[in-house]
Amino acid sequence: MLASVHIWAQGSSPDAPPPAPVERVESGIDWSGLSRESILFLGIKHGFRWMTEPGTRDMKGPFFQRYRDSVTGLHGWSDGDPHYVNYVGHPMQGAISGYIWAKNDRRYRTVEFGLNRDYWRSRLRAGAFAFAYSAQFEIGPVSEATIGYIQSKPPAQGLVDHVVTPTLGVGWMVAEDALDRFVILPFENRVRNPYARMLVRGWLNPARSFANLMAFRAPWDRDTRRGTWTYDPMFHVPARRPDRPIEEFPTLAPFEIAATGLVTTVDGQTCTGGGAAAAYRFSPSVQGVFDVSGCQVPGGDALFYRIGPRWSPAPDKLWSPYAEVLLGGRKVTYEGQGRESNEFSATAAAGVDLRLTRALAFRVASVGYQGGGVQFSSGIVLRVGNW
Repeated sequence: MLASVHIWAQGSSPDAPPPAPVERVESGIDWSGLSRESILFLGIKHGFRWMTEPGTRDMKGPFFQRYRDSVTGLHGWSDGDPHYVNYVGHPMQGAISGYIWAKNDRRYRTVEFGLNRDYWRSRLRAGAFAFAYSAQFEIGPVSEATIGYIQSKPPAQGLVDHVVTPTLGVGWMVAEDALDRFVILPFENRVRNPYARMLVRGWLNPARSFANLMAFRAPWDRDTRRGTWTYDPMFHVPARRPDRPIEEFPTLAPFEIAATGLVTTVDGQTCTGGGAAAAYRFSPSVQGVFDVSGCQVPGGDALFYRIGPRWSPAPDKLWSPYAEVLLGGRKVTYEGQGRESNEFSATAAAGVDLRLTRALAFRVASVGYQGGGVQFSSGIVLRVGNW
């Protein structure tokens, strides 16, 4: 009787179903997991260096003096590594460290690739961590600069890894996320063989798989769906929290970040490399651009740093052409010859971007002229502020 009176007083009948539980969204960073996994990854990388690189085992000389020489000796673009190390290995390192962050970023760990703000915000946060992790690996307290004093020895003094690792690393993450949604997921929705699912999940997402191993998880694990033996497509619901409708966001992105590959001419020689650029929109058709790039020439390298305006007549269209004029400097270093030049550089270029999503575009081509020859670049553009 007392129970009935109590229920009636609450405004419900005795047979009414219990109220639905309130969904609580996790927040914050799992700092313990992030620290353990990051340190393990760091230990593996330095252990591999120690076993395979004689220069890493060269620890002779006063520690603090040689560490100072490593940090203050940074200049130019190339660090003497082959192209596949700089433009494949280091971007993969950036993607792995980004996934380590993403798995420990509680609020965003279950996001999936798509046109939603949570996903792109999570990848920007992962990119910021990848930048910090890369800087630590290169010149931090436990780094190439302290274990082997690598940057104190020519030609390993360039800035290529500081730029390429986080920028191309985020692009690598986005590519793996897109593969997971549009290739891997449809495959395992049709193929029930768990071993085939394991291989496809693991091999088509190598950076995510390696990051899973750092947490002592199976390489094919996913935070967004069940394991390869128990996963059932009938019960898979894409993880996406309610958010503001896209229509509330501006059509044009205030900021853009681009990671590109570069082919140009330096002192009459073909020079291949890469770089990154940031752009701020002053008006619908005018942006301010800051670009840092570089490339390797026989016996040396070139570093470009430039700033200037860009004009885009159709920035909100599927195909967005643009023209830009950038002014700055060009530093060319020939370590073996003891020769170095730092001179004014001007570049005039035109290009076209292809919009893939609201947040992502493909820089199909940018062709320009700078003192000495023609340059060509292509890459990925991340648009920020319109999602």
